[in-house]
Amino acid sequence: MLKILKKWLSEQVFTSNKELHTVNPELISSIKQCVNSIDAICDLMPADDTSDDWRVYYTNIRQSLESMPNEHGLTKALQVWNSMQGGMGSWNDYYIPHSDQETMRSLNETLQKHCSALYYQLRLYEQ
Repeated sequence: MLKILKKWLSEQVFTSNKELHTVNPELISSIKQCVNSIDAICDLMPADDTSDDWRVYYTNIRQSLESMPNEHGLTKALQVWNSMQGGMGSWNDYYIPHSDQETMRSLNETLQKHCSALYYQLRLYEQ
C-alpha cells in the first residue's frame, strides 16, 4: 500500500505557493477584463436572495483572479464558472426581473453580454 502511495505521489505535479501567486504580466489585461465583467454583472443584479446566491459565485471567481493573477487563477476561475452549471441551474438560467418588460429585456441582454465576455476571457487560457 505504501509503495502504491509513493508511486502515486511521484506522478503528481505540485505547484508551489509562490508560483500560484506570481503575477503573469501577459494576462493582466485579460484578468482586468474579467474583473470588469464581474463588476458589471454584479452591478446589474438587484438586491434579492436569488441574486445574492449567484453573486457568491461571481465573488469567488473574482477572488481567484485577484489572488492568483496568472494561469492558475484563470483556471480556478473557470472551474468556479463551470460549477455554476449544476445545482441551482445554469448561469444563463438566471435573469433580472423587472416590472417593465422592455427594461427587463434590456437588462438581461446586457447581463448576457457581460457573461459572454467573462466566459470568453476565462476560456482563452483553458488548461
